[in-house]
Amino acid sequence: DTTDGIPSFPAEEADHAETPAEAYQHLAPVLSFVASHLGIAPGKLRIYDPYYCAGSVKKHLASAGFADVYNRNEDFYKAQTDN
Repeated sequence: DTTDGIPSFPAEEADHAETPAEAYQHLAPVLSFVASHLGIAPGKLRIYDPYYCAGSVKKHLASAGFADVYNRNEDFYKAQTDN
């Protein structure tokens, strides 16, 4: 991953907008409910976010207690066709 917000694939500039940290704080109770329903600790909930932008989603979710996040600087649409 890179931390400078430069995608490693062709992308439209308008498609790269980071979700603010506050939004993840609002989402945390829902994710905690999901984890509870699955019988696991929130920190063990595996979260997949295919849209990288500048990569702050991992930091924001970790600060909300969700450390197992897959969010990489890769082309989600290409990965779907390759798999």
